[in-house]
Amino acid sequence: MAALSPESRFAYVANDSAPVSPPFDLDEVLALTVHYSSRGQCHEEASPRNQPDWRPFVLALPSVDPGGANQCTVCMEGFRSSGEAGRQIPCGHMYHANCIATWLSLYDSCPLCRLKVSPERANGDN
Repeated sequence: MAALSPESRFAYVANDSAPVSPPFDLDEVLALTVHYSSRGQCHEEASPRNQPDWRPFVLALPSVDPGGANQCTVCMEGFRSSGEAGRQIPCGHMYHANCIATWLSLYDSCPLCRLKVSPERANGDN
């Protein structure tokens, strides 16, 4: 679906002038989310030149039974359906290993609580 111009984001129904959303385009929403979230100051984006290698860190995290946690909030897939145990980061939130490694390679914080995460700090290497 082609991107909509700002003027055409909402159409108006002639009889009651209520705004009606255009057809939903998930790819466009995700692209806008990435674009606007990277412009804010809510978290820092890791630069490629100083980007830590997150795979060893994530694989060393405790593998835990998700218990009441039904899904990884990065991919929104259930832990049980993937057959993978959750990996618990220092703040206590759980994710699939690949999901949190990918997230941490882009952002240096927990996707839910925004606690800053670093391989050095988490391993006790200050």
